[in-house]
Amino acid sequence: METHALIEHFKSRGRSDEEITAILHDVKELEDFIHGHNVELENLTVPLLRTFIAKLIQEERNTMDRLIHLMRYFAATRQYDLYIFFTSLVNSPGVIDQIVQRLDPQTKIDVDFPPLGSDISEMPQATARFMNQLSTTMDRTRLRKALAGNNHEIPREAFSKEKEIFDQTDSLDEYLVGLNQRGIATLQKHADTGLVWFEQIITQEVVDYVKTNPEILSATRVGNKLYTAKIPFDTVNFLNATDLDTKRFYACHCPFVRTSLLTQHPKVDKDWCYCSAGFGKFLYEVLFEEELEVEVLETPLSGSTLCRFAITIPQRIMALKTPKVHYENDRY
Repeated sequence: METHALIEHFKSRGRSDEEITAILHDVKELEDFIHGHNVELENLTVPLLRTFIAKLIQEERNTMDRLIHLMRYFAATRQYDLYIFFTSLVNSPGVIDQIVQRLDPQTKIDVDFPPLGSDISEMPQATARFMNQLSTTMDRTRLRKALAGNNHEIPREAFSKEKEIFDQTDSLDEYLVGLNQRGIATLQKHADTGLVWFEQIITQEVVDYVKTNPEILSATRVGNKLYTAKIPFDTVNFLNATDLDTKRFYACHCPFVRTSLLTQHPKVDKDWCYCSAGFGKFLYEVLFEEELEVEVLETPLSGSTLCRFAITIPQRIMALKTPKVHYENDRY
């Protein structure tokens, strides 16, 4: 994509002149680097990109802004393999800080994770150490509660439209059906247009797979529990995987542990997945306007090929938004 088209692309997405200038500057620096390897931007591969980022880390210029600028460039040029690679680098910073902030102030934890931009293969060892420290300083109930927060700091406003729909719907079950339908419609749109959806390519096979499981992109209710499952991180490769370890790898969203699923090393405490459970329940915390209890049912870290959680529905919501059960002898 030539410079003028890039500028117009970013302007159409509300980027300021200052940010556009910074994006073009950072892309030019990358371009100059890969020219030294006789490679053009349109032919850039992840291994050479890793080499460039390693250089940034060594020079202590591995800033979040620089990584995001490059990520946005590759999204604009539809080099989705490189865009998705960057999402794995920029989605994890801040998560550990959020967890530590919820710990008892008296809890002393030595946080030692690889620098920003490091390959995700470097993360599981640090995560295993972190979890070992947590598990030796607190009981399981406190540990799980500390992990199960909004660790990616998603703004509540991100779900304002869903909150509006929920408030206008009399039945929780009806809302969940609609949530599922809206999610599938979004996937279908991405499959039809070829646009990347979050960190993955959506094909018709992906849409058809999601249609088979109403827990994905929504939840099902059984009594006072919501059962919800995460869509695999890379559903295309997940569906094509022929062995369990590879399937678990493509199911897992978490850059802190993903590569350990392929190597079986190191062994990370499976309660780490309460971090993912915190993400999974946050929509419903916005809808119900209170913090919710969640239980991890199964995840790739525990040997499954799906992430599934059970969320407890507050009594207030049960009373307002679920059918009343009437027994024949209630009149006596």
